[in-house]
Amino acid sequence: MQFPRTSSPSTPAWRFVPSAEAHILERWDPEFNLQTRITGAGWRPLGDLAAMVTEGQRSDRSEGTEALYRPSNFDQGLLSPDADHLRAAPVRSVRAVGEGDVVVGKFLPLRAALISAAAPRHAPDGSCIRIVGLSAVQALWVAAVLGHEAFSRAASSVTGGTSLPRVGARDLAGLPVPPVPQGVGALVAPWCDAADARLSAQREWVELEAEVQALADDLAPAPPDPQVPAWVPVEDLPDSWAPDQAALSRYQHQLSSRGWPPLARFVVAEPARLREAIPPARLLKLNDAGRDLGFRLPDIAEVTPPWFRVYADPLRPGEVLLSTLGSSPKVVLNVPVAPSTVWVSDQWARLDGGAVPGALALALGISQVTWQLGCAATGAVRQFIGRDELLELRLPPLSSAQATSLHRRLSAALVRRADAEARLEALQIELHALVTAALEVSP
Repeated sequence: MQFPRTSSPSTPAWRFVPSAEAHILERWDPEFNLQTRITGAGWRPLGDLAAMVTEGQRSDRSEGTEALYRPSNFDQGLLSPDADHLRAAPVRSVRAVGEGDVVVGKFLPLRAALISAAAPRHAPDGSCIRIVGLSAVQALWVAAVLGHEAFSRAASSVTGGTSLPRVGARDLAGLPVPPVPQGVGALVAPWCDAADARLSAQREWVELEAEVQALADDLAPAPPDPQVPAWVPVEDLPDSWAPDQAALSRYQHQLSSRGWPPLARFVVAEPARLREAIPPARLLKLNDAGRDLGFRLPDIAEVTPPWFRVYADPLRPGEVLLSTLGSSPKVVLNVPVAPSTVWVSDQWARLDGGAVPGALALALGISQVTWQLGCAATGAVRQFIGRDELLELRLPPLSSAQATSLHRRLSAALVRRADAEARLEALQIELHALVTAALEVSP
């Protein structure tokens, strides 16, 4: 693989631009338009392979597009939609993604994904580039090539922007990609099957969350506006007169009167903490978790002091974790059980959902609970929730039959998702090896 050579800042790298090409140049910066490219036998510009390489849609609601994909939704060849994308109805915009498209974020390192049949039909935003018209085999290959770290380094030769280097659609179309090697064709069907199974499981989780939200809406009013004055009985006078704290106190009294139980019955009594060093281990922190009840398995690393910030018992099967970051709450459900021992930071509150932890995890995601979490945050910047405030949170009263059904269905969906992700991980390893060989770089 040949990487672009650039001249020193004091000696601009000039090149001749034919008149037929001059009108498509986006900038006249000599360094930006240095057209040295990675090359190899059979390599062809991406624009010659695709019918269209175009910019994503700007954030304009005029076409009715409510949920735009962002670069963070694409990585390692996969689309990872947010819950809003899965809830929103598909749009008819001509910019909406379709099966077989490849979408890549403009920012380095490049993040690309192949759009499979089950992907929600929404448009990528203006920070993305959509590639249309590739065959299924080409599309999987191009997504793998664009997302490879070595190709991202080569793409840096055509980046623009000041603070955040980014690649434009025209420049991306001009970058050559290696020919599809033998072996990629056999990966297309299993890749698409696993990607669709993963999306189907994600959609099941969102539908279950919507079901719990509907149950909660029938059992209690929506959270109040803290800025609206309200009459408060003498016995319910709050300790704090901060608007949101006072509103929280009133709302929790209202929920209690309707049979909403406190979170205290699910919170594990003050868990034991580490008192001494342990060997390198996997430690679950807030940034390891997503917003879909799952988490990325942390890397094995040294556990640094203070050790008391780590619970003495590792993550248990079926355990529910709730982040203490009230301004941006996350929930983790250890189903299926993590394949390795995972220790837990005290940034998480440990919860025991008994025989139905899935129902508890779903209840923690409804609007009435997330509103309480946001209002209960304390401290100078109102981010984290103290243990006393956490115990006072109110949850919807689900019947035993409802909780059992919700837990069973959610657990089945999460197991299917984990199975699909395991299959995709194996395919990603194969694709990465093929791209590495095609780019002639060491793994």
